[in-house]
Amino acid sequence: MKLARLLAVVTMTAMVVGCSGSKTKLQTPDGALRNIQESVINNDPVQIFKALPTSYRTDIDALVVDAAQRMDVELWTQSSDLLKQVVGILKSKRTLLLASPMMASTPNKADIEKNWDTGVSILQTLLNSDFVKLDRLRKGNVEGLLAGEGAAIMAQMTHLMANSEQSAEMGKELAKLKAMRVSVVSEDGDSAVVKVEAPDEEPDMIDMMRVEGIWIPQEMVDGFKEGIAEAQKNLKKIDFTSAEGKQKKTMMLMQIGAIKPLLTQLEKAKTQEELQAVFGGLMMGVMGGMNRGNN
Repeated sequence: MKLARLLAVVTMTAMVVGCSGSKTKLQTPDGALRNIQESVINNDPVQIFKALPTSYRTDIDALVVDAAQRMDVELWTQSSDLLKQVVGILKSKRTLLLASPMMASTPNKADIEKNWDTGVSILQTLLNSDFVKLDRLRKGNVEGLLAGEGAAIMAQMTHLMANSEQSAEMGKELAKLKAMRVSVVSEDGDSAVVKVEAPDEEPDMIDMMRVEGIWIPQEMVDGFKEGIAEAQKNLKKIDFTSAEGKQKKTMMLMQIGAIKPLLTQLEKAKTQEELQAVFGGLMMGVMGGMNRGNN
């Protein structure tokens, strides 16, 4: 993986997941990339969010508010409760689930087993955070939202990646990121070219642009507004007040209502036979729900 690509991935991930940024650094093209570097090392995604131009942050705030306002409260609550029940089962039935025949045929079973607890911990942190509180999401202020659990989730995800089957490769990339050197090749008005150097890598040239006084990669400038527009377009399709939306809500609530008793049975399962019997019921319920949704 090219270091420039890693930087781009880290930047966009931090925007989705994630305290203070240095304005002095953001006012220089090389300093902006060092800001990304430091935020990764310190598991501080909010720093990258604050490093975005004001209009970009405003667009993200508006997007979150729009999505939250379109969501039905009852459906959101029921879905959140269902997910919390699932996570509880993943934690309490760890040994039984890992020993199931279904898991035995999974190619990366060893990797899943090694990272099971960390994965469950991430889900627990997420489901207990403001990220799933609809009334909080409707208030916007993504910066404040991410300042809550953003760093903890990022740290847990970093740990998960470091212990995956691809951890060797990821570890090398993170080591390169920590050791990278950044220098300005050229700067002309609001445009600049920055050279990024890292061990065992060919130097990368990254085009930078100054937007509202802040330097960000040209790649982000080219794709951000288009990405926001596409997200807004997709959100407009969500309408639980229409006749079709009400029908979808009813069907989804019915599916949740059918799955919950099966999850309760999973909570009580003590043997593989009991576990497999419940799994069969769950699969039939999911397939039935999918068939109803396609009709």
